[in-house]
Amino acid sequence: MCAGCTSASAIRMAMKALRGPTIVTVATGCLEVATTILPYTAWRVPWIHSAFENAAATASGIEAAFKALKKRGKAKYEHVDVIAIGGDGGTYDIGFQALSG
Repeated sequence: MCAGCTSASAIRMAMKALRGPTIVTVATGCLEVATTILPYTAWRVPWIHSAFENAAATASGIEAAFKALKKRGKAKYEHVDVIAIGGDGGTYDIGFQALSG
């Protein structure tokens, strides 16, 4: 991460606050590039790299799939936290539709 950037610290604290199994979807951006240099990853949870504008849509798809598995009795866990992470461009610019409902 760039000197002075707080995104890594913010994500670390958010991940510590979660209650259990977690799946993270990260939009293309500096956090994704800095934490997933192929073939390595800094993530210790399942994560999905999504396109620049659709981290929220990917997260809602993951949640819907988990609910379907749970309804059929095939879910491994009682709950799963799904986190969508996007930067300023992926959230307030091209990805704004996810915030506007």
